[in-house]
Amino acid sequence: MRAIRVLKPTLIVALCVPFLALVLGVLQWPGGYRLGANPVNFVIDELGLWGLRFLLATLILTPLREFSHDPDWLRLRRTLGLSAFAYLSVHLLFYVGVDLRFSLKGFLDDVRDYPWILVGTAGLVGMIPLAITSTDRWLRRLKQRWKQLHRIVYVAVLLGCWHFFWQVKKDKTEPLVYGAVFVGLMVLRLPAVTRALRRVF
Repeated sequence: MRAIRVLKPTLIVALCVPFLALVLGVLQWPGGYRLGANPVNFVIDELGLWGLRFLLATLILTPLREFSHDPDWLRLRRTLGLSAFAYLSVHLLFYVGVDLRFSLKGFLDDVRDYPWILVGTAGLVGMIPLAITSTDRWLRRLKQRWKQLHRIVYVAVLLGCWHFFWQVKKDKTEPLVYGAVFVGLMVLRLPAVTRALRRVF
């Protein structure tokens, strides 16, 4: 699909926009986010939300391939996945570095008091092998095991949605929407899963 050649660089630029808006907001320059009364929490939350959105977007590509019968959609998966990993890594780093000032005791105290932090951290840690093995070289090296390994993304998305839901104290509408999107995307994958099971059995 020729459109992918144009779509991919456009996607890369679009993926950078939220981060740029956060940087501009921190610098208090025009075009940036308004960070509100608690700028540190705002930046942490926005980085996490965009990371989760990009991670969910990676799951949309397989249904798009199925419905359009065009495998080129999957060529965007690495870009989206690595962007999600980058946003979520900075999300955790900003929390640990800026909010906690790299205090291990502060982190352990927060995990004890706010267990959703452990859930989110587990999801990000699960993404580390996916980011490391995202290259073509690892794909050729692992072969079929590559697909098996990268199914960890489903667990990572589930933990991300759980982390978001558990964190919100009052209006849980937004995290429920994210969870519903995840469930819907998994339902769309049922035909592909059924075909795979038929090949096995």
